[in-house]
Amino acid sequence: MKRVLFVPLDDRPATRETVLDLLPLLGAAWDTPPRDLLGRRRRPADLDGLFRWVEREAPGADALIASAEVLIHGGLVASRLSVDSLEVLWRRLDRVVRLAARVPTYLAAVNPRIPTGGGDEEPAYWGAYGDRLRAYSAHLDAGEATDNDGRIRLALDAIADVPATVVDDLLRRRRRQLVVNIELIVLAGAGRLSALLIGQDDAEPYGLTRGDLAVLRRFRDRCGGARAHVSAGADELCARLLARAAVDELGRPPRVAVRYTYPEARRSVPRYEPFTLEETVASHLEAAGCVVDDESPEVLLWVHNFAGVTQREAADQRGAPPAPTRTVAAALAEAAGRGLICGCADVRFANGADDALVRSLFARDDLAGLWGYAGWNTCSNTLGTVLAQVILVLCARGRLGEVRLRRLRRRYLARRLLDDWGYQAVVRPYLAQEVLAGVGANAAALGAAAAAVSDAAQRRFRDEVLPPIERALGATGFDGVAFPWDRLFEVEVRLTDEAQGV
Repeated sequence: MKRVLFVPLDDRPATRETVLDLLPLLGAAWDTPPRDLLGRRRRPADLDGLFRWVEREAPGADALIASAEVLIHGGLVASRLSVDSLEVLWRRLDRVVRLAARVPTYLAAVNPRIPTGGGDEEPAYWGAYGDRLRAYSAHLDAGEATDNDGRIRLALDAIADVPATVVDDLLRRRRRQLVVNIELIVLAGAGRLSALLIGQDDAEPYGLTRGDLAVLRRFRDRCGGARAHVSAGADELCARLLARAAVDELGRPPRVAVRYTYPEARRSVPRYEPFTLEETVASHLEAAGCVVDDESPEVLLWVHNFAGVTQREAADQRGAPPAPTRTVAAALAEAAGRGLICGCADVRFANGADDALVRSLFARDDLAGLWGYAGWNTCSNTLGTVLAQVILVLCARGRLGEVRLRRLRRRYLARRLLDDWGYQAVVRPYLAQEVLAGVGANAAALGAAAAAVSDAAQRRFRDEVLPPIERALGATGFDGVAFPWDRLFEVEVRLTDEAQGV
């Protein structure tokens, strides 16, 4: 590949910068649309401008990696909020198909969530009826899946006082997106897409999401062929597609060995996901075009999972039982010493890194020789990011020089450690517990207090986070933080190119 186009899901660093940090590993030129064309929280993307950009750039590209949510709906949140009819969505889909005829297209799509809490990124009725709609979703699906009439009655009781128009709207939106995703599977099966990856946004083991996933998997099995994949995940899908594009060019499947910190707990279900951890790992490897090989692996994927059946939140990890983090770091260092490309998917906690593990990695020379690390948001977000890192390194060896590879490694690992460990595990809990009240801020809407919160965050970064990261990786190019969606949940960690040597 000589030139690649990348169209992110929206303008968040999690969906944009994560991939931009990895694109140089292809050894090809790349381009991405201006950030102001993308969706920002409840504001949808400028679809006319976005399509004009892609259609103008497509003739000189060898691959397009894009989110269907942004091209068809205007972004992830826009896909939850829009009132566009199927006819409107089909016209946009036809435009995507015409693009795919001009440039090999790797497309990500999402099976919509039932929100586990809050409704600020959903239709307005979630504020008043969210708890009852969630109960309806869980009871109805559990009742149908287990043939339990009692659960179905509980589902109907849950919505007894919910206006019929609200329930109709919920089901109509899901049906609309299901139809579009089925058509995408058909297109992939017909060879009109190079790859399709449908991910499940936040989910529980039971809910309307599971029923729709079952439909999508059935269509995938019947007519999707080897180009269509259905798994958990959302924000990291384009990173996984980037890895798949690299594997397609490599022309053979990477050989990956998988190890778990707690192998006896690999069948537990992580928070916000519908499948067991083991199933999710297998589906991610399949979608990336990898094979599991314990005899002669090239890559080691270490899954630092949680013990037992319940995954805790990273913000609540203090007081959690100790994990064998020094043993994990030693095993990774030993495998790296044998020449394996090692990646660590830190999924012991949801929404942030395991502080003890990261400190154990810091205690090892060169961060235990890791080429991949992540520990953010959901299990699938983390797994997909780490897989993309290590697979792209494998594909880049022999094409990029070792000095260039190590500079790129320093940049993407620096961002992940600054965000997943530094912000989510160290700075964010401090802001929530000690800063917000003092500056009159709300975690979901920082408003006028955003500058004061940012100043407090940057002081914490410089005092506690930067020193160990820079001892491990050298200068990070840290250039401050911002809150792109005006909330505490995610941060934009700014890095300068000059300090990174990129």
